Amino acid sequence: MSDNLYERPLLITLIGILFGLIAIIGIIGGIMIVIGGESILIEAGYSEYSGFAAAAGAVFLVLGLVYLLICIGFFKGWPIMWYLGVFFSVIGVLMCLVSLLTGSYYMVVGVAIYAVILLYLFRDNVKLYFLG
Repeated sequence: MSDNLYERPLLITLIGILFGLIAIIGIIGGIMIVIGGESILIEAGYSEYSGFAAAAGAVFLVLGLVYLLICIGFFKGWPIMWYLGVFFSVIGVLMCLVSLLTGSYYMVVGVAIYAVILLYLFRDNVKLYFLG
């Protein structure tokens, strides 16, 4: 049962699943970078950067856990998760735009997805679900 009185919109369920997939990728990627990234850099002769690989992996791991928390919060309707969803969607749009400017033209899809999520989070029924 949901923590709030309003019914969860269908697209919030889909967005929650999307954030869950991002979380899984971030957690697995973070673990793989922490475990393997350091040894690859040492083997390639860049041992002075091995600590950087571990730190980058830890960042990916923490971000994956945050996305997992957002996923759970979207299913439960926690009000703080609406704010985090908006924040991370804005960050996602900005990161995709930077990638787009550097020549990764396929990031147009990422910009479109994050923009749709952002616009949808500001709909009245979605705000009512999260913010009551």
